[in-house]
Amino acid sequence: MIRKTLFVILISALGLAACGGAAATPVEPSPLPPITATPPPDEPVSNEPGSIEPLPPQGAESPFAPRSGDEALQRSPVFIDSNELLQLESFPVQIVVHLTGSLPSPCHELRVKVSGPDGQNQIQLDVYSLADPYAVCAAMTQPFEESIPLGSFPTGAYTVWVNGEKVGEFTS
Repeated sequence: MIRKTLFVILISALGLAACGGAAATPVEPSPLPPITATPPPDEPVSNEPGSIEPLPPQGAESPFAPRSGDEALQRSPVFIDSNELLQLESFPVQIVVHLTGSLPSPCHELRVKVSGPDGQNQIQLDVYSLADPYAVCAAMTQPFEESIPLGSFPTGAYTVWVNGEKVGEFTS
């Protein structure tokens, strides 16, 4: 009887030892990249407080520009709470439109189509959102705050419009 009891205790001890995890090995923290507070001097920057993100280089594709494949998505309006025209202190002067608002749902993606300047020096921004019509998504708005770089323009007076509403004027 004692042999059976010892056998059961031995098997139980081996079972518990097998279920225990491996000894924890210390993990060395990876070195952090250096933090730079100033972008390179040859790149335009945003003049928003606390922003150190450089603007895309002149002629670069905006992340909000229409893309191939957008025609398969459903277009919806965006809800713009505020818009502001910014002139960056650079040479040549860089123009940026700062937009704050909401997308209809977290599944929607912001799109901005920039047209112009036309014959009357009007620059039109068509701001909208796109989503997969078959996607299941939460019924809640998704706030956004984005700066849309327009670039620099030849000498003249220009007017900027967002979805048919005048945002402001600038002279370059």
